[in-house]
Amino acid sequence: MMSSPAKDILVELQDSLGDVFKENEKGADSLLKQFDDIQKYRDDVLNDSDINKGSNQKKAMIQDTLMVAFISLVAKMAKSDGRVIKEEVESFDQILINDFKYSVAERKIAAGIFNKAKNSSHGFQEFAKQIAQLSDHEMLLILYEKLIKISCANSTIPVKMEKFLLEVGNIFRLSQDEYDKIKNRNKAGKDPYKILGVTREMSLKEISRAYKKLLMKNHPDRLISKGLPDDFIKEVEEKVAEFNVAYDEIEKEKS
Repeated sequence: MMSSPAKDILVELQDSLGDVFKENEKGADSLLKQFDDIQKYRDDVLNDSDINKGSNQKKAMIQDTLMVAFISLVAKMAKSDGRVIKEEVESFDQILINDFKYSVAERKIAAGIFNKAKNSSHGFQEFAKQIAQLSDHEMLLILYEKLIKISCANSTIPVKMEKFLLEVGNIFRLSQDEYDKIKNRNKAGKDPYKILGVTREMSLKEISRAYKKLLMKNHPDRLISKGLPDDFIKEVEEKVAEFNVAYDEIEKEKS
């Protein structure tokens, strides 16, 4: 059976977070059983090139595994420059609250996973590879954007963290263009050109083409058909609304 770095983190957490697990409907024993079960069907599901062909139970197991691995990866990133700063923790907590709709008990579990993972003997590459094995490209883009958002809590992204993000991007099989656009979008502020990943020098026709490509890639119906969680779909819808506002601003400026 394949080694699971995310499962190892949960095993270490059982004693220190026993009471917190009892507060949550997904207890430690239940989650750990899922980590065993997921290895039994992972290859069959992935061989179909579509993780969403499995049952709802299998999808839930995959999502649980992804979240533990993702939280662990965030912890490794925050520690990559030698220290975890308050702003990074606050940014991550806001993602748990706003994007994942975590309860207080779930956030306590997430905090425990974070603290265990940041000093874990597992390298960040192991967590990144586990995420990549269980995700399609759209999911990887969504999770990678969250990493970028957290890294931007620093006034300037540290060099070691930048290298970390580049290596994770390679493991996630992201192109340089995808990496640059995600990074620019999250450092964009109110600049509509950066939000769309275009430049002021481009013609309106070129910008329109890039804008339509973004809309097609992030169309909620397309992502719903892939079985992504509702919270992710809502976030994508908000992103599409941001693209629309940005394009309207550019269109007015160039008309």
